[in-house]
Amino acid sequence: MKLLVSCLLILSLSSTLGWAGKLPFQLEPVDSRQQQFNSLFLELRYAPDQPRAVAVERKIWMLWLQSGNQQIDQLMKDAMDARRWYDFDRALDLLDQVVALDPKYPEAWNQRAIVHFFRGDHHQSLVDISKALELEPRHFGALAGRGVIRLQQGKAALAFQNIKAAMQYHPYLQERQLFPVLMKQSEILAP
Repeated sequence: MKLLVSCLLILSLSSTLGWAGKLPFQLEPVDSRQQQFNSLFLELRYAPDQPRAVAVERKIWMLWLQSGNQQIDQLMKDAMDARRWYDFDRALDLLDQVVALDPKYPEAWNQRAIVHFFRGDHHQSLVDISKALELEPRHFGALAGRGVIRLQQGKAALAFQNIKAAMQYHPYLQERQLFPVLMKQSEILAP
């Protein structure tokens, strides 16, 4: 109701002040992609069971892998194919191209982190994970990846914190199995 009153007030002011259809400010466009993410993350957070959570997780991953740019999407596909064939140099080269084209695309940073992880470069993987999380703080895959790296580094307390943080978005996260106490906590977090 307040929104309707505000809109009517703006329309009446625009005609009174002679703005002739132009507002003195820009309205932010509604980002339907962000709305999709918000809806899916809410659905994931309150998934009633693991099968439903896995189904929603897949939808989130599919959306993360769609940049909205055909060239970037093809580069990402090629990079993931190269990674599947253990051609990490090619995968990294392709992901570097993606990051150069769109440095604000979080999944490019996350995929680079994965390639660095497979190459054994934990430091660079953590750098790329940080960038992915800066751009998409809800990226449970990046949080879980950081947890796995911390565990391999012998930093169990940090690993636990990262996995627990990821579970705030994905209560049925597979990596929770690394810490049996989190398996019980996922039951508590679930509705």
